[in-house]
Amino acid sequence: MSQHRAGIGAVAGGLLALGTLAWIVPMASGSGTAAGEGADGGDVVGRELFLREWIADDPRAHDGDGLGPVYNDTSCVACHNLGGPGGGGPATKNVELLTAPAEADAIDLVNLARVHRGFRGSRSVVLHQFGTDREYDTWRWTLLGHPPRERARLLPTIFNDRETDRAEDEIARINVRMGPLARLLDRGVRFGGTRLLLSRRNPPPLFGTGLIDAIPDAAIEAGAKRQDDFPEVHGRVSRLKGGRIGRFGWKAQIPDLREFVFTACANELGLEVPDHHQAIHPLNPEAQAKGFDLTADECERLVAFVRGLRGPEPAPTVGDTDAILEAGRDAFATAGCVACHLPKLGPVEGVYSDLLLHDMGRELSDAGSYYSIAGPDSPGLALAQEWRTPPLWGFRDSGPYLHDGRARTLDEAVAQHGGEATASAVRYFKLPPKGRQLIQTFLRSLAVPAQVLPARAD
Repeated sequence: MSQHRAGIGAVAGGLLALGTLAWIVPMASGSGTAAGEGADGGDVVGRELFLREWIADDPRAHDGDGLGPVYNDTSCVACHNLGGPGGGGPATKNVELLTAPAEADAIDLVNLARVHRGFRGSRSVVLHQFGTDREYDTWRWTLLGHPPRERARLLPTIFNDRETDRAEDEIARINVRMGPLARLLDRGVRFGGTRLLLSRRNPPPLFGTGLIDAIPDAAIEAGAKRQDDFPEVHGRVSRLKGGRIGRFGWKAQIPDLREFVFTACANELGLEVPDHHQAIHPLNPEAQAKGFDLTADECERLVAFVRGLRGPEPAPTVGDTDAILEAGRDAFATAGCVACHLPKLGPVEGVYSDLLLHDMGRELSDAGSYYSIAGPDSPGLALAQEWRTPPLWGFRDSGPYLHDGRARTLDEAVAQHGGEATASAVRYFKLPPKGRQLIQTFLRSLAVPAQVLPARAD
């Protein structure tokens, strides 16, 4: 690296080392409801890695290159912080995906791979928010910010526009980049005869993921065979490579917490970790890290920290609140919400999910594939209209809602429930205003674990 970058890295590394403990995460783990609860959530190294602000050529990295070369944010906690470290993320932290349509043939994908190498192995690629070099930002806003003809003209030439010190040029680039993003989410991005879908994924809360990781496969499979009072609901198990059950991710495309954390390090932060390469830089797809940014042991300690994050618990009640919450739970059940949002799954109380895939209708259809480990023996992956039932524990602190954070309120989220959930949505909106308010009051009692702020020295 240059002397300039080395100097910045040394100074920033020292400052960041002091700043990473600015959040305090609960040291007790779990709610006493399942085996696996109480993993080493208090691990100092795991906590430091979750909170660390990474930089390019980071001194904390080993033989790797630190942050990037493309990334969605600079730390785990940057996207998982609602209600405290480990929570979900606001809509501003959404991940963006570009997805080729199902009708795109092999020739289309070869052409698309000239725009982004990731299309060689998948119909979806992550359109990362940032890059460690300036050319990526230019490439990204050119890709999104111009009409098709001008985009086609500019893409081959942007590589010649390498450096400029003019501040007004930088401001112009940012303004052009930001302007059309909202419209693009609706109309997508067109290259030649191929229209790419631009979609989003909202960062999920991580509280209680250790408990979910420990739920026996048999409990999830039993949920798919349930017979209850809602015959229109028929969730199915997500089957991944080798027959493993998917239980994490909006499409239930990730089998276990370890895979989730390792893949997030590589894809969200651009860190090189064992068995997971850093995200592909579309402008330099052949580039490879010289070594690991995190060792296998460090990754395992980060997994242990996430596994130890306490499961959400009902908020304390005062006075006659118990009776109100009980009425809300009853209304929640009567509306049919419990057909998918099971209060108990296996040994885990209060999760409010069956972890199954459900057809949610055309309005929520999205074929984007994110963190998928699909293979030729993965016949059970989610279809475009299918989504994993998100756990509702921690609902109070986990908005916005739905896979892309489009719903700001419970009413907005329920109104988007189609497919198998249509009847339940209708029953919800047929309730009198007081009945819907009771359900909302009940769900808002499902809170993330208490957090203690500010800093503590270890």
